[in-house]
Amino acid sequence: MPMDASNTVVKNLTCGGLNTGGGSSLVPEGPTPDGSQSHFDLSCSGSAAASPRSPPRPDIGAMNALFAKGDGKGSDVSPLRRGVDDMTDNTCHFGINSMFADGGVAPRHGEDTTRLYFPVDRYQFAACVTRIFTDPGLRFVFTTRASVPDILDEDGKPLFAGRPFEPGRDDVVRDADGGGWVVAFGETVYRALDAVIRLRGKGVKVGLINKPTLNVYDEATMQRLLASPFVLVAEAFNVKTGLGSRFGTELLKRGFHGRYDHIGTSREGLGGLWQQMGHQGLDPERIATALQRLIRVGASS
Repeated sequence: MPMDASNTVVKNLTCGGLNTGGGSSLVPEGPTPDGSQSHFDLSCSGSAAASPRSPPRPDIGAMNALFAKGDGKGSDVSPLRRGVDDMTDNTCHFGINSMFADGGVAPRHGEDTTRLYFPVDRYQFAACVTRIFTDPGLRFVFTTRASVPDILDEDGKPLFAGRPFEPGRDDVVRDADGGGWVVAFGETVYRALDAVIRLRGKGVKVGLINKPTLNVYDEATMQRLLASPFVLVAEAFNVKTGLGSRFGTELLKRGFHGRYDHIGTSREGLGGLWQQMGHQGLDPERIATALQRLIRVGASS
């Protein structure tokens, strides 16, 4: 298939912990609605995968797609494995600036349509890929190497089963009932949910928002947060360059007067598997501690 500007090009890379049926195509090959060719062949294996259409390479190399937009008629879907959960090496994934993918400027042909997605579980992953496959521009779909559980609602049922995915829309996993909020994505969401459930059991009013579109701000969510006493962003991205490093600024632009903090990957891995999230301060206990710290600051001010 010629890789010209009329094609949707898909980087066939490792996806990790979301069980999509290794090597199966979530979206069939065929023309997009505008008649251009598209394909999505996502391989779930332990190392960078290859297809006849895309050579093997490290997944960070997909960032090069930022320079391949051509005349704006082409588009690119890059599945990328991210996060530190269940990682044993001390360099891969630790400290990578994944938000660099959102480093573009408005192109001459219109708005910047680059999107960064991090679906929270298998249901949202499938819905996300199906929904965004034929969208214009660059689409980076992040996932983890580690397995993640289904996110459950308060009745114990999968929250995202059968739910359509809408780019740019956040999800309320638990309502704050007038209290503060945790904003999370990816493998941090189920750990944040654990922390939220524990604190709510102690009478603390706190809610949880899943943010699967990382570089678009859902204004309905932002309005919820503006009225809250505190906001904590919890993520496995680099704490210096991840979502939390920019989310507070967006809140301030909209008039937020509450307390804000963000936690993320900040240390080398130095071995370990499931211990990594705790090592980075991102297990349920430490997320709860970060929330309690925000609450204490408010009580003393």
